Amino acid sequence: MLPDGTLCSNRDKALVRLLSGCGAAAQIFRRMSEASRLVVGDSGVQLQSHQLLEMCLVVGVPPKVLWHMVQDVRHGSGPSDVCPEVLSIHASSFASTHTPTLAEDTMGPTPTSEQLVNMMQLPKEHLGIPGRTDLCGLPELCFPDGFELAAEAKADSFHFLVLTDVLGNRQQGVVLRMYREIRDSDLCPTESSDSEPAAEALHLWAPYGICVITRFPYYTVLKDCLSCLLSELTSCSETDFEKKVKGFAERLFLVPCPPPGSLQLCFELGPLNIVLTPPEDVDSPILDIGLHLPFLCFTPTTILQVDELVLVDIDHGRVMTTQFKEMETPPLPSAAVVEFLTSVQQLQMNSELALAHRSSCTSLASAREREQLHRHQLNQQIHHIFLQLIGNLLRDVSKHLNLKHRVFIKKEFLDSRQPAAQPFYVSFLKTDLFHCFLKARLNQRVDSFSRWELIARFESARVNPEASSTRSTTLTSNSVMKGQNQLQGSVLKRVQDTSLPESPTPQNHSKPSQTSGAMVKDVPLLRTLPLPCFPHDPWDPHNVLLYYSELVRQVSRFMEQTAGEDSEMMAVCLFLRGLARLGQGHFLQALLDFQNLEKINMNLFPLELVKQILESLSPQQLQGVQETEELKGLLHGIMETHWDRVRPEETIKDFELPRQPLNRQEFSMHIQAIGVVGNTRNTDCLFDILAEGQQKVVQSKTFNELYSHWRKMRSEVDSIMLAPEVAKNLLDDEQVSVVSNPVKTSCGLGRLALSQKRLFLLSEAHPYCRDIALLRDIEEVEPGVPTSGLPRKVPSLKIKVRGRKEVFTANLRSDRDLWAVILQEGWAGKVLSERHKDPQYDQQAHSNIQLIHAVAKCGSHPRTTHVLSQLAQLDRTIQEVLPVVPQMTSDALKHTLHLSDSHFKPCPVSVLLYIPGSLDPCESTDSPPKLWCALCDGRVLVYDAASWMMEQTPISAGRSRLNCMIGVGRDQVWLGSEDSFIYIISTQDLCCRRRLLAHRNQVSAMVYEALPGGEGNICQVYSCSLDGTVVLWDPVSMEMKSQFQLQSCWQLRAIALHHDHLWCCAENIVLTVSRNGNQLQSVTQTLSPDPGSISLSCFIILPQRDEVWMLCTKTSRMYVWRMDRVTSPDKVISIPDSSEAVCMIHVKKEVWVGGGTLHGNKGRIYIINAESYRLEKELEAPCGHIKALCSAEDRYVLSGSEDGKAIIWKVD
Repeated sequence: MLPDGTLCSNRDKALVRLLSGCGAAAQIFRRMSEASRLVVGDSGVQLQSHQLLEMCLVVGVPPKVLWHMVQDVRHGSGPSDVCPEVLSIHASSFASTHTPTLAEDTMGPTPTSEQLVNMMQLPKEHLGIPGRTDLCGLPELCFPDGFELAAEAKADSFHFLVLTDVLGNRQQGVVLRMYREIRDSDLCPTESSDSEPAAEALHLWAPYGICVITRFPYYTVLKDCLSCLLSELTSCSETDFEKKVKGFAERLFLVPCPPPGSLQLCFELGPLNIVLTPPEDVDSPILDIGLHLPFLCFTPTTILQVDELVLVDIDHGRVMTTQFKEMETPPLPSAAVVEFLTSVQQLQMNSELALAHRSSCTSLASAREREQLHRHQLNQQIHHIFLQLIGNLLRDVSKHLNLKHRVFIKKEFLDSRQPAAQPFYVSFLKTDLFHCFLKARLNQRVDSFSRWELIARFESARVNPEASSTRSTTLTSNSVMKGQNQLQGSVLKRVQDTSLPESPTPQNHSKPSQTSGAMVKDVPLLRTLPLPCFPHDPWDPHNVLLYYSELVRQVSRFMEQTAGEDSEMMAVCLFLRGLARLGQGHFLQALLDFQNLEKINMNLFPLELVKQILESLSPQQLQGVQETEELKGLLHGIMETHWDRVRPEETIKDFELPRQPLNRQEFSMHIQAIGVVGNTRNTDCLFDILAEGQQKVVQSKTFNELYSHWRKMRSEVDSIMLAPEVAKNLLDDEQVSVVSNPVKTSCGLGRLALSQKRLFLLSEAHPYCRDIALLRDIEEVEPGVPTSGLPRKVPSLKIKVRGRKEVFTANLRSDRDLWAVILQEGWAGKVLSERHKDPQYDQQAHSNIQLIHAVAKCGSHPRTTHVLSQLAQLDRTIQEVLPVVPQMTSDALKHTLHLSDSHFKPCPVSVLLYIPGSLDPCESTDSPPKLWCALCDGRVLVYDAASWMMEQTPISAGRSRLNCMIGVGRDQVWLGSEDSFIYIISTQDLCCRRRLLAHRNQVSAMVYEALPGGEGNICQVYSCSLDGTVVLWDPVSMEMKSQFQLQSCWQLRAIALHHDHLWCCAENIVLTVSRNGNQLQSVTQTLSPDPGSISLSCFIILPQRDEVWMLCTKTSRMYVWRMDRVTSPDKVISIPDSSEAVCMIHVKKEVWVGGGTLHGNKGRIYIINAESYRLEKELEAPCGHIKALCSAEDRYVLSGSEDGKAIIWKVD
């Protein structure tokens, strides 16, 4: 690896030539950085950023130097040390506004590499070099073995380059090195002599290098292209040589690169049909080179080793190799190596042997197609093997991360590795590869590793359920492990489609696969779009325009063929057509295509390109864009509130134990970073216990000792394995908190183990456990006198259990008081959990117990019971006088779901959506029911409503509050946001790639309508915004069908469909309008004793009763109208004056109203009988104000609160 990241021969000779040709490395790369900053200022439309070819260079020596080399050979002199130079540069005419035109391409000799270094600060147009490209050292890389004349023709050769600058920007290069016989016309005529023999008489061959540079790693494609050029250059003259190279470059400048997706491009060049295969998705790399080639050169064991490594330190100007002791590379862990070698043995590396049983190809095209298919399958398999290798090495890293504080506890991770593997991990953790991996994990990025990890966990449990069950019986975080095993939703279905078929599948077909009892559609196979034939004269601008016009027609025809079949294919086509129209100079049409592209797939939207287009337009052109109605939304989105992706945070903190005393703030930061304490209340209490001296600081020795005991306790729990006979008695979500030393008890010798559900005894003599008591049944824990069989005057603990006459006694000695506090805290957590139907109390008790245990073991003096009880927060809470949960609330309360954890602060819930499904995947192929929770910060959480486990990491739908959410068919969920966009999430892969823009104000409500008749599910969606705009959408085409504006209507909050009319609820008016916006009737009269009209917050329609129920937040009243007479309400239902109601739904014969108290942060739900119009129930929600309600098939009601909770209620 060279200093700029370039891959080439690692011979010492090549390295010496590289360094001598480039000069001082530090100066070169410093100037490269300056040049990169200059290029950033170019304001031209960077179409070349999406072209296959960025630049083509001819490298060799100029005629004068070549003449001197010939003379040296004629006189018998030794070979001279000649540095090759760039003879000509051919760049795209779209490179930038400062790049020379086609006619101005540099055709003659250019300055040498050293002169280029000295002129780096000159304007780019002086050298004719495209922006963002640095040629320093490039000629030497084209001839890594040096430039020498040959006495006979040598075989042509190819090699590849990766050019990386100090900013991390990469360019790819493919170099063709060919030999041409030297002619007199190739030499400088002024240096020739009539008395000297002609150059042809010497029969010498001079090497030439043709280097093509691109931003995309299409190595094989460019090698094939250069191979087509090679046949034309072998015997042509020098003039024709330059002309053919230039024509070759001009043709490739016309080729666009396909965006991520399933559409590959092909074009004909000479006798070959060249295919450009796209990456699978935005985050996937382009694989256009055989990954199996190293396996043909080396053994799998050698591939995992670094035989020779050359590292150039450009900061200090030194070169190091593996001969340096500090450069030694430790071996990989043996277990990972063995699995890697086993997987590699199954690969069919030799294509000839792998295809020996197939029929012979009868054409070049079929042979190339078969070879490409075999290479693609091998690449996928090798990619998966190396991904599996990385997974085996790093699968446990997430256990040692604190996402909230962005801390990686390196020491803890290293201590968990085998001693023989630690040298490898010590070195590996210093690499940039691991740093990037760590950032992705801290940012909860859904990438290849996270998807592989999910599949590996599921496959392990499916293939070997006994082994999985045995592993899950370790006394670790079993609930977390088993909860993760239930992540078998749409993400798992998506990533399992990447498995390769054993044999090629017919094109344009997909096959169903079975995943967790559900039929899943595989990723569609690649389709091919042929590009137009290259113009005969690519220098003529008219021919170039004709080429792009034909490309636009071909893409448009392809779009017509796929219309309505594949929206992702439509997105790719819009991207390509936008690029082609940009090449035509049709900026308005290009912007329209990009605008439509964003509706289908936001990830493909070329934001930077669109910005550059807008910046490059003249005032007249920009005015034309502003006057185009379809582009107003694009301008609004780009220039003001464009899709604002959360910039991933870059900081990573490596936790280190403190060496100085810690004050309260420092202690809080350290103790929460390592995960010992997760809340401020316990942190402050712990600080008060450990702090010493008048300055109230915690000594570093005390902190480190506490951390050591805490880790030791967790390690002891993790190391204990339960036999299957014991494990079968435990519940699936049981999580053991602490285990005692072997003690004598009234039930025999063993270890006490405490989970969040029970206390049980692990027998020392036999592989079984005995239940002592369920935590809820413990009546009393007190110090006791040993019973018969136990030595007297030994501290023991007596436990009285409800329903049992005998008292359990354990001889715990010095740990008696500790276990008394621990049992009290576990009991309190269970009582509070069952009282509030909130499992978080169990988790909090688990954390508190482990903290109490660590503090008790910390310090030279034992902690008193009084000191330890201060950390038993739940025990202290339950001893306080707490308000009794009303029986009505307790009977209705089913479950409490916390939509945040210790990694994130609670975020208010803005809207909930329940999507039905199958509870038993064995009986139905439908997915399980889902609960969709939209938060005020734009995140969307998806839960399996059968297990209440989160499907995957939160989905980002902008960064603004989400106001409304509806399910559209089986495949989409639409969300209306405060940023005026409608975001669309696919229920298949749980990704948000699309958004719609037609509103100029925040989207407040949407309504879904299924249309009768026709084939399939025909539907449409109405959406409204606060400014009174109503838009009708076609969910299939993602196009706006119609739009109208309600006059004198502000704060339009809700809409509903009834009897072919739209009912619209604004701030102080209710309108009934036709589908085209004509007003039919309204309700605006004063409904309160005070002057003025009321402020309505929402309304619902009861179609069975032909009634409209409207809710007024300020007056805490519900108004009921008959639809046939809206002059005055039939009923007025009062809600308690001390409450504020904001949402409501209709469930069976009841209307549920959600809100909260005016004073204090307490949630309330009011249940009104829809027939008697009476308030029947008032439920006190164990959360903040209720902000959202939804119904789960009329069996449950789910409420979302402002403190980030979802409460599940039973419906009578």
